[in-house]
Amino acid sequence: MTEPTLTPRELLRNVIAEVARENDLDPAQITGRDRQHDLVHARVVVAKRLRARGMSPERIAHLMHLHRSTVQFYLGKRSRQRKPDAVAAHKEEVLS
Repeated sequence: MTEPTLTPRELLRNVIAEVARENDLDPAQITGRDRQHDLVHARVVVAKRLRARGMSPERIAHLMHLHRSTVQFYLGKRSRQRKPDAVAAHKEEVLS
């Protein structure tokens, strides 16, 4: 017997509910805009689980109402660090 096919929104709701249960959170907190560490971490887990199920980063961003670059960061495809040239230029500017 095969499992029923879920729509992307149903899959999102299921994953959010699963992560909320595991982290003792309200699903509404995960979908909210609060940037507390535990809530951001829960969003990262949701994005990674959706990606593991074959969803594209762009689709994840759309469904979670996030910017594409935020999802890319969550998935580890972007870095917060500045390029070395930018760091050096900033140090030179500050020290001048």
